[in-house]
This record gives sequence, C-alpha cells and structure tokens, in this order.
Amino acid sequence: MSVVICPFCVEIKHNSLEISNSNRIIFESDHFYLVPTLGCFIEGYCLFVPKRHVYSFCQLNYSESEELFKNFRMIKSTIETKFNKDVIIFEHGAKSSALNLHSCIDHAHLHIVPGVNKLLVLKYFIDICGKPVIVSSKIQEKYFEREDYLYLNYEDKHLYWTELSKVPKQFGRIVCADILGIKQFYNWRIYPFKEKMMDTKSTLKNEFVELSYG
Repeated sequence: MSVVICPFCVEIKHNSLEISNSNRIIFESDHFYLVPTLGCFIEGYCLFVPKRHVYSFCQLNYSESEELFKNFRMIKSTIETKFNKDVIIFEHGAKSSALNLHSCIDHAHLHIVPGVNKLLVLKYFIDICGKPVIVSSKIQEKYFEREDYLYLNYEDKHLYWTELSKVPKQFGRIVCADILGIKQFYNWRIYPFKEKMMDTKSTLKNEFVELSYG
C-alpha cells in the first residue's frame, strides 16, 4: 500500500517549497500560515493553510477557529489594500482523503484571489452548483465537517454547496481564470507561474512582517 505524502505538511515541517527549495511563507500565526499559491495566474493569489492536517476548515477545533476569525479579515483587507482590488475567498472542503474528489490536495486550504469580479464568481457558482446554503455562525458551519463542499465568502456571508456532481477538480480556479479571460491557464500543475508566485511573496512579505504572531 503506497503512502500519500502531503506537500503542505512537508512544507510546514521543512519550511521549504519543493519546486524552488526556498521558504515562501508570507505570514504565520500559531495555527496557520499564508503562502503565494503554486499556479499564481494573478499576482496576490495566496493560500491560507492550517498547520494541522485537516481536510477542511469546518474540521478546525475551537482554538483554531478563533484564530481563523481573528486573522481572516486582516488578511483579506491587507491584500485588498495592497493591490487595490476586491478579494474573493473560496475552498473545496472534503470530509476525508479517500473521498476528496474536488480538491487536488487533501490538506485544507483557503484560496484568496484578488482582482476577480465577485458577483460574476457568485453567479458562476450558482449556475453550476445551484442555490447555496447561507451560514451565519461557526456552530452552523460545523454541520459541514462531514460533507464534501464548495465554500465561497461573499460580502462577509458564508455560502456552502454540497451538490457537487457537476464540479470538476480546481473548479474555483477554473471560474477565476475564466472570468479573467485566461481560462487556459487554470491548471497549477501545468502552469505553475513560479515567477508570479515569488513576486507575490516579495510584494506582500513586508505588509505582514509585523503582524505575524501579533
């Protein structure tokens, strides 16, 4: 039986990125870190990643959830201000590794993408997935910890979809790239955009340096 190695867990342990052998962490707190994404088709595109290996953000424990809430708006606001663009945030959440059909990596991660029209993203999600469930509290969000889901943060509302039969892998990336007119570049495995990834780190690192562990 082959052992699946989680690239995020390896990166957390060794503070290195396989393709460049260099630390790409922009911001770090007790339970999370922020990195520019591999497949950075627009500058500023980052991932917010829990240090503990969980399959979705709905599986976070209480202290992790409290810290997420503390950092969520700060990170979003900082990236929006730096790039002078709205930011959208989405997640492909999974209930387990074996059944994770929609995300390419089974370690939970939030996508934070600047410069994409958020209303068009919402319409795209609804066209493919139907009407979302709107959640207003952390207690309600825990309902999804045993579900595969698609999550979108829209105007500070938490939107969830669990009917994912029409949702391909990298769906959120496909949506964003399509809206930007670069749909052919959505796949991070084929188009890693390493230069934009490292440019994003350079641009944002100083914005967060005094905030880490703050």
